[in-house]
Amino acid sequence: MELSVVQPIKVRMPHGSQDFTPGEVIALPDKVARRLMELAPGKVRRGTDSPVHIGQRVHYCIPTNIKGPKSYTWEEHVGLVEIMDTENHLALIIPEDETIPWRWVNLSFINEGLSK
Repeated sequence: MELSVVQPIKVRMPHGSQDFTPGEVIALPDKVARRLMELAPGKVRRGTDSPVHIGQRVHYCIPTNIKGPKSYTWEEHVGLVEIMDTENHLALIIPEDETIPWRWVNLSFINEGLSK
């Protein structure tokens, strides 16, 4: 089974630990892949196709009130996906509820559960 990496992850492989970055694909036996999905929910997903598509209406989160690397809050917004950059794990979003015309968002901060 092929898994697509959503968030950075370190995986113990038979030949030693290996770091994976978002957008990379890991090919594993089905049983091992299912176990990794259980152990690292949200960090990997089944298949290589992105669940987010151009023209899709999505919720996304952005950091706000940034006072330092560990001092910030999150805001949730809604927008339409205009462009996908799967190599860099980004989507260009046209916000519905912000005054800015567009925003690049990392795919790991997008909830694809909304319909058009």
